[in-house]
Amino acid sequence: VLSKIITGDPAPAEKAREFADEFKVENENGEFDGLTRLELFIPDISNSVLIIIVDQFEEVYTLCENIIERNTFICNLLNAATDKVGTVSIILTLRSDFLLETQKNQTLNHVIAEHGFIVPVLNKEELYQAIAIPAMNSGYQFDEALIEMLIEQTWNREGALPLLQFTLARIWEDL
Repeated sequence: VLSKIITGDPAPAEKAREFADEFKVENENGEFDGLTRLELFIPDISNSVLIIIVDQFEEVYTLCENIIERNTFICNLLNAATDKVGTVSIILTLRSDFLLETQKNQTLNHVIAEHGFIVPVLNKEELYQAIAIPAMNSGYQFDEALIEMLIEQTWNREGALPLLQFTLARIWEDL
């Protein structure tokens, strides 16, 4: 996405590979600051903020088996987020049962402790609203039996919200 923004090319495969390599380069202080260096090339970055959203950040721990690659990614995010210029904001979503993993990185641990926000577990009424209201706002109404089944399958189950999100996306695609 950064390569598209910077080059204006809708399919900049070569530039994307170049940028990916840039993320792996350590600066003179031994820090991975590729994202911070690349942000300087974003058009009008001084007039706006680049917001990077990493949804389901726990996948860094579940899907990325290469520890060096994982740490490089995390360090690039942290470096950009803590840069004094402040043109990049990072938003991570993370299941709370993965907080122990984030504590293994002292800087990430402190950033999450300082700036983190824990969303409480949804009760049944909140689950109902999360399922039904977006559909109603778009002119659709889910069958009550479907909503109740989704609530029962989600309620009080660890890690169920991403599965609910996936299920709702599939249902939505079929409407």
